[in-house]
Amino acid sequence: MKLADQPFLFLDCQTTGATPQSANILELGWYLSADSKALSQSSQATLSVKSRLIRQPDDQVLPMRIQKITGITAEAMHDAHLASDVVNELMQDLAPPGQAKVRFAVAHYAQFEHAFVNQLFADHVPGQGLPFDFICTCQIAKRLYPDLPSRAIRALGGYFGFSLTEMKRSSCHVEATYFIWQRLLADLAAIGIVEDEQLIEWLRQPLPKVSAKAKKNPYAIPMERLKRLDLPASPGIYRMLNCDGKILYVGKATSLKSRVNSYFRGRKGKDSKTKELISQIFDIAVEVVATPLEAALLETDLIKKHDPPYNRALRQRGRVLNFYSADFSQVSLQQDSAHIIGPFISDTFKPLLDFLQALQSQTYPLDLFWGLASEELIAKAFDLVLEDGPLAKYKNNIDDLTARRLLAIGMSSVRQEINCLRAEKREQARLEAIAALDDLSDSSAELESEECDSDDLESDDLESDEDREIDENDLVEMIYGILARSAKLHLQAKKLTSLLNSRIAFSDGGVSRNLSFIDGQLLDSHAEVNLSTSTSSSTSIWPWTNLEIDTYDRMRVLLTELARVSQKDKHVEIVKLTRNSRR
Repeated sequence: MKLADQPFLFLDCQTTGATPQSANILELGWYLSADSKALSQSSQATLSVKSRLIRQPDDQVLPMRIQKITGITAEAMHDAHLASDVVNELMQDLAPPGQAKVRFAVAHYAQFEHAFVNQLFADHVPGQGLPFDFICTCQIAKRLYPDLPSRAIRALGGYFGFSLTEMKRSSCHVEATYFIWQRLLADLAAIGIVEDEQLIEWLRQPLPKVSAKAKKNPYAIPMERLKRLDLPASPGIYRMLNCDGKILYVGKATSLKSRVNSYFRGRKGKDSKTKELISQIFDIAVEVVATPLEAALLETDLIKKHDPPYNRALRQRGRVLNFYSADFSQVSLQQDSAHIIGPFISDTFKPLLDFLQALQSQTYPLDLFWGLASEELIAKAFDLVLEDGPLAKYKNNIDDLTARRLLAIGMSSVRQEINCLRAEKREQARLEAIAALDDLSDSSAELESEECDSDDLESDDLESDEDREIDENDLVEMIYGILARSAKLHLQAKKLTSLLNSRIAFSDGGVSRNLSFIDGQLLDSHAEVNLSTSTSSSTSIWPWTNLEIDTYDRMRVLLTELARVSQKDKHVEIVKLTRNSRR
């Protein structure tokens, strides 16, 4: 029977895991077409897709990871349906009066859908089995478009001009599968495949092998090649755009030409998300700036403004600023006279406070160590930290231990770490100076001998060390790691505050620049600024009042870039400005 003349069931399921043996269907979506000519490609938004949330066994709470991926909240599951009711509804839709029987369900990566739907029918329609076979649009695409970077549903939909929502929901995936199917039918017909049996036989054939020569060729993507080859070799930011001009990704570059073209050179070393992204790029928009530092600052602002789906870091959603009281007993979203310490991102400082509470209450919270250790093991680790080291003096008077004292211990560890790094750099400089004067033949021989000795270690010994179970000594290291990380965050908060109102002179890549910031905002380069210094960086003694996550990220990026510039070009000068210094 001709593919274009028969009904198809377009189906997608979202699940709580990878296999039906360890997970359940969370949402099932479907659309039944009278035939494949029923709707044009331009009318995919009019599809009457059904989607049903399915109640979990014993009303299990959805893992937070699944909630983030799908956007399905625990509250939304209150309206979920019984799996048996969803199966019955689907079965009724498959047998409308006067319509031909559905032979095939079309799904993207149908192997996944088949496993879960087959189990669903086995549980609720015993003895019948699946009333349809599956056709996989991903397997068709692998054969039709071997040079496309990715054939994931989001990549293939974007390649054809269909934009999927960022959240993984069955209704959107069903629409995308239908849209992709329409395009596949046309390309299948072009190679003479118009009957269902022809398609089934074609799909039984092994995937064509890609030659070594073909592997060296660039991927096939929608964007014109000359567009990226003509980019300037200047610092700046680039926006990757889909077929509708929507921004998929914003990035920064020291050289726009080199950075953008790196996405499209070669096929190795690219993760699945990068391949998915470049499959959808129809255009590139760039903006040239004077220095890489300014490109990094512009990047974080544009990510906040456009919220591109493929930018994972520096996004605003779900992140807030926290400020603590002087004794860390209270937390607030705003800095004021009662909450002066900060800013910190969300609950990044919380592990230190949880550790203090656990010590004082003699409890052993499993989540403090991400569920890696038992209460018994945590108790042993707590005993160890109170037996030796800087915490030992609080063993018999644990109530005297405070968050500030824990922070001081962490600060000591950070200073030791900094001193060690400085010593390593001095030693490296000394060795480089010696190498400039001597041929180091004897030293080289000794180094080679040492390397050979290290290679003689038994691989089994290395593997057993990597695979061994965590013990109380590991937990002690984690505890001191928590204290050191908290100290670093505290130091960072102070440095970010000092940059809020400042003028910075630096040289980056041979270009000298002067930038001025008021309340964390970068001033126009032509704005006049009063350069008088001040012991207070603003007219308010609480400099973060009314400032949000975008300012925090801008200052954090600035701090990181200044560290890079200082290490590379050795020229950074920072002058504090008054908050009301604009004219």
